[in-house]
Amino acid sequence: MSVEVGQAAPGFELEATTGESISLEDRRGRGTTVLLFVPLAFTPVCTNELSIMRDEYEIYTKLGAEVFAASVDSVHTLNVWGKQLDLPYPLLSDFNKDTARAYGALYEELGGLRGVAKRSAFVIDREGVVRYRWVSEDASLLPPFDEIKINAAECDPSSSPPASRPASSAVSRRSVRGPSVVSKASSSERSTSAFASRCPAMTKCSPVL
Repeated sequence: MSVEVGQAAPGFELEATTGESISLEDRRGRGTTVLLFVPLAFTPVCTNELSIMRDEYEIYTKLGAEVFAASVDSVHTLNVWGKQLDLPYPLLSDFNKDTARAYGALYEELGGLRGVAKRSAFVIDREGVVRYRWVSEDASLLPPFDEIKINAAECDPSSSPPASRPASSAVSRRSVRGPSVVSKASSSERSTSAFASRCPAMTKCSPVL
């Protein structure tokens, strides 16, 4: 299963790190939804991605968009990760993998792990229609943040066009770099090493996640 641009976004109701369940239906008529899927908590590329979204969160709020990031991790794991990264937006637990599957964003297998979310991004307008879709088969790549912001802006014509990221950011989008990311993610990276030592499968996958 998958969803294409112009189609109604599959509904979902997922437990969030805010302590409540968040559903797409509740977002209807309230503004644009930016929905991200990341493979696994505490891994370097996922940490970099969520840190970049944290640092640019104010841009999305000015565009009238709300950001959510989902993974197949438990909400307890996501709570710890979200607090370490000081995220201003909720993380959603798709523990049963139904939502990632409905969006066509689920690996059958990745590095020996079954049922891990593909790194992906969706922009959904206030009517629940998908206006942007990016799904990567390469878990080492970060999403095109400028494209996400541009499409979010187009969902709300009254908002100001987002500023583009500097050209030099092309490098940081492929690796864990940038002072703001490193300073915020340092404690998380230490947790990654400790967690991976107890989980050989994560150790195997973490270089690309």
